[in-house]
Amino acid sequence: MLNGNAIVVTQSIKARIEAGDDKLTVIRTAVGQNQWPPLGATAIAVIAFTAIGLSDDATGEYCKSLFFLLFISLALSWITAITLTPLLC
Repeated sequence: MLNGNAIVVTQSIKARIEAGDDKLTVIRTAVGQNQWPPLGATAIAVIAFTAIGLSDDATGEYCKSLFFLLFISLALSWITAITLTPLLC
C-alpha cells in the first residue's frame, strides 16, 4: 500500500498524457480525481490498527510502535503521492 498511492496517480497521468492531453491539465485532473480514494484506503488501514495501538494493556504496549509506524508511513505515502509523484511525472 505504500507505493499503491503513487501508482494510482502515475497510471492516471500516464494514460491521459498518452491520449495527447496537455500535461499540466492532466496532472491537475489526475491529482484532483485520485487524491481522496487513496486517503480513504489509508484511513481505513490506520483505523484497523487503532484499537490495538491505543490499547492500555500489554498488547497495546507491544503494538503501539507498530501502529504509529503504520500511521506515519501511510500518511507520508499519501502526501508524496499527491505532491512529489505528479512533479516527477
